[in-house]
Amino acid sequence: MIMQILSYPFLISAIAVGITLLYASYWDLRYRRFPHKYWYPAILFCIPVSFLGYYELYFNTEYWFWGIVGISLIICVVAYAIGLLKLCGGADSIAIIFITLFVPIFPVMPLGGIPVHAIVPLSVLMISIGLNLSIPLFLFIKNTFNNERLPLLYKFLIHKVPISKIPSSQGYIVESGGDEIVDFNSEFLPISCALRGGESLGMLDIRDIVDGAGNVSGEHQNIIAKGYVWVLYPSPFLVFITIGFFIAIVFGV
Repeated sequence: MIMQILSYPFLISAIAVGITLLYASYWDLRYRRFPHKYWYPAILFCIPVSFLGYYELYFNTEYWFWGIVGISLIICVVAYAIGLLKLCGGADSIAIIFITLFVPIFPVMPLGGIPVHAIVPLSVLMISIGLNLSIPLFLFIKNTFNNERLPLLYKFLIHKVPISKIPSSQGYIVESGGDEIVDFNSEFLPISCALRGGESLGMLDIRDIVDGAGNVSGEHQNIIAKGYVWVLYPSPFLVFITIGFFIAIVFGV
């Protein structure tokens, strides 16, 4: 059984991956981005260490080795394709690939005992997607409680940002007047734009309407004429991936 060949090389890789994910989460919360250069130290460290783990896995049971390699390749290809299509952030897809390559199986016995399966990235994905689904629910409850007059689907996707909080806010503006590449008469952009995400459509980032001093620039004053702006909530999916990674490793969920 795969859980009987616990791998200490993969444990060392898991520590390096965990530290990198924590740093990436800090960047995601503060800037909603994570520069590629910060992945490199952990990658250079994990490549030789994980190689030992794969060798150990192959030496102990070749059957499990090829199965895990096959599943890992599928996850990596899917994650890369999703990132390429900009269905999620680039750092999000890199994080999944990062975990899949360097911590493919549980390196130690989790506190929860033997997991249902041995593939760490599958557990991470299930947990992070579940956490991410809490965001639309939170927005719906918040918008409903505040009696916001919004189209039903938009209640799950957007939130109101007052003028005073614009300099410290993140996300993409969903009001038609705030997007120069689309000309609609309706108050909001089509729901398809919001569902695909702002980055994939070149929507106006709320950070782009303020100058270095944190003031809304003159060319964008029309956007805030009513005292607030509606913004597509930027889900911190990289943070959820990090939480999912630690929950999976520690508890074997």
